[in-house]
Order: sequence, then C-alpha cells, then structure tokens
Amino acid sequence: LAQSLSMDVLSPFLRDELTEVVTKIINTTNYDGKLVLICWEHSVIPDLAVLFGVNPRPNDWPATDYDTVYEINFTGDKFSSFNTFHENVLLTMK
Repeated sequence: LAQSLSMDVLSPFLRDELTEVVTKIINTTNYDGKLVLICWEHSVIPDLAVLFGVNPRPNDWPATDYDTVYEINFTGDKFSSFNTFHENVLLTMK
C-alpha cells in the first residue's frame, strides 16, 4: 500500500510500545485532520484502541482475521467515535 501511494512505512516502535505509538500520533500536529493507518500484531490491537480512548475494549482479535479494520475518529485531540469494518478482502481472493 505504501509503495503504491509513494509513502514511507514508519516503524520506529517495538510491539509492546503501544503507549509510545499513541503519544506520538496524538502529539504530531502533522497528523491533525489526516488519516493515519496503523498495522500491528492482532493480539494487541484492541489494547491499542483502548489507549486511543475506545471504551469498552473491543473483543480480542482472532489470529485468522486479516479482514477487519478499526476506525477511530477524533475531534481535535479528543476521541469521538469508533467503528469496525470488514473489507471482505479474502472473498475477492478466491
């Protein structure tokens, strides 16, 4: 995706540095009003969502799920909404 959009993939954080990821995104003014795509290990994605303000915590992410997307929206720097989408990517690959 990054290659097709001529963008760099940024990966300065380790798997368990969730608080650091959230802090970086929330405090980077260049991201204000922008779409930020985060790809992470499935087992910690619900915890990452909580750190962004999602409450209650989303269900655990199944290891076989490569199709779900969380959309977390903000008004200013405050959490405002959470949605879950299924892209049905695997259906188009059959």
